[in-house]
Amino acid sequence: KKPPERQLHQTRAACLKCMLCTETCPRFLLGHRLYPDRLMRNLAAGISEDLPAFTGAYLCSECGLCAVYACVMGLDPCAANRMLKQRLSAAGVPRPEPLESPHAHHYAVMRKVPVRRLMARLGVVEFDRPAEKAKLDTGATRRLVLRLKQHAGAPAVPVVRKGARVSAGQPVAEPEGDRLGAVVHAPMAGNVVEIDQEAVVIDTGS
Repeated sequence: KKPPERQLHQTRAACLKCMLCTETCPRFLLGHRLYPDRLMRNLAAGISEDLPAFTGAYLCSECGLCAVYACVMGLDPCAANRMLKQRLSAAGVPRPEPLESPHAHHYAVMRKVPVRRLMARLGVVEFDRPAEKAKLDTGATRRLVLRLKQHAGAPAVPVVRKGARVSAGQPVAEPEGDRLGAVVHAPMAGNVVEIDQEAVVIDTGS
């Protein structure tokens, strides 16, 4: 993982402005206004006026396909999007309004990346074989620490109180209002023994 300053330096030095990152981007092909090539071009040239290209970073799913497959120069538009999302959010820049009915790119089907070729590029073909599933010894698990921030968006807000009894699958934290986030569920039954700003702790032995 390279620091942002190193990423920016490499972008300025090596970006070919070839658009392969955008033409391969699954979100772009689905019709969303995400243009990694414009973002990389603006970063390389020091342009800050193209606001739609920067706010489009909010739409990036961070799948990393642009970095591990598309870019022939080994650059990482995904990391640039991740950095921008953090900085835009910290600056209070709002997410772009979603399209009412995005239309998929007419070449979307032809631009899908073959899974086998992607695996070869990642060097994981040799690991593509059936694996034995390990059995979870639930009796040995006494303490569950459920992080409130383990997803994209804002941290979840606890909806249970300390001392409450929760069952397996019960929500223990939810997104606040209409903010982007995810619901956190209890994987096992137990008692809530601790709640803080970072996690909900469940004792399964009580």
